[in-house]
Amino acid sequence: MSTFFVRDAARMAVHTAIEDASSDIVALSRALHDGAGPQGVALIAALFQATGFAVDFDTDGIEGTIRAVYEQRDTKAERRGLRHAHVAYLADLPDESTGWANDGANLAIAATITAAIGLAASLKDKHEFGFVTFMAGPHNWKAMAAARGLVEPFDAALGVHTAAAGQGFAYTIDNTGDRLGSLAASVSFEGGAAALACEALLPSVQVLDATLASPRVIRVVDTTPLSARFEILGRSRSELIETAVELKDRADSVAAEHDATVDLDLGSAIDDMIVNRIIIRRVKTYGDTYKLPMDPIVRTPPGPASDWGNVSYITPSADVAMRITDDPVTPGTSDFGMLTASDEAHAQAILLGECIAMTGIDVLRDSTYRAIADDQLVKALAARGSSRAHRRWLGVNPVIREPKENADKPRRGPTVSDFRVIDGTESSSPPAEDEDGEEPPGRA
Repeated sequence: MSTFFVRDAARMAVHTAIEDASSDIVALSRALHDGAGPQGVALIAALFQATGFAVDFDTDGIEGTIRAVYEQRDTKAERRGLRHAHVAYLADLPDESTGWANDGANLAIAATITAAIGLAASLKDKHEFGFVTFMAGPHNWKAMAAARGLVEPFDAALGVHTAAAGQGFAYTIDNTGDRLGSLAASVSFEGGAAALACEALLPSVQVLDATLASPRVIRVVDTTPLSARFEILGRSRSELIETAVELKDRADSVAAEHDATVDLDLGSAIDDMIVNRIIIRRVKTYGDTYKLPMDPIVRTPPGPASDWGNVSYITPSADVAMRITDDPVTPGTSDFGMLTASDEAHAQAILLGECIAMTGIDVLRDSTYRAIADDQLVKALAARGSSRAHRRWLGVNPVIREPKENADKPRRGPTVSDFRVIDGTESSSPPAEDEDGEEPPGRA
């Protein structure tokens, strides 16, 4: 393993903390893999509390979530208007207990916990200042967190998922790691020949789907005699909205033909994933430095929708695919679950966790680096028809006067009372010096 960090106190603290915590993290991962059930969240919380994090549950009313936060503030810098950087590591809790093993969720949790504990160590001795957050929750929790403003404070968000054979690499080039956005739409008819209108809508939507350029899709999820539910997929939020508008136009048309009324109800959108190449390339750089095993990078079509997309619309985001095997075993199966318990897989999770912790160091300490990452996001949003102001870290907090106790300290430099007033009736010549060559006190 590389020892590039030995002359950097913050990075050394990260590495040492991860070494010290690795056995506990692996033990936690194995407990989750073997079916810890509801107690799994309590085990995660206990590990964070033991390392000094503040922990809360069901954050902002999002049921099933856990959040752990560690912070170190430079109050003097904050009084001068500085906002400290904030790095987040996000993970998913599986809906089914088998998901811990069969989806490799135990390894993703292990990697992100490793990163959070490691990065927090750089704050403990004030090598760096800022905030580190770990947060996890059930299916689609990130979309709810984004909607409630919980993601906005993060200056970067990183995560890990366990990859199938050949898919474990960092998404450093275009057309890798992209995910489609999705939108649920429900159409219901009333009055007149409502059932005939609903029946007529289905072939009309099939025609619409045929006209959409791939990968845009609209497909039927289920129907009743008076309603139909659809799933809309697209590369961006604007594409989802455009397809929804076309669906509404067709629903209005068939409703008018059958003397019925129609109602369109749209669910919460899952945004497409904006992979922040600035962040993910730094992860790849550390992976190369640490000799982290990774698969060759290949271009792939956009993957299925994920609530990582909602996070990526708010802050620079990277969800890293962790390689654990060369065996062509399908994630989600018991065969894959056997691999996620191996020593090799856990070593990989700890090592990848250290790579994303080191990336977190760069976000915390380098305002130029995080500004470049933020700028890439702003440009990506603009290309999708959305606008967002650049993030700021200077001049954000109100400048606060020095604390009152500083008032008794000796003054520096002259004040108004140190100057004589000359009104023209008084001699403008300099005052006479005393015998020691100094001006006598009290002269005005």
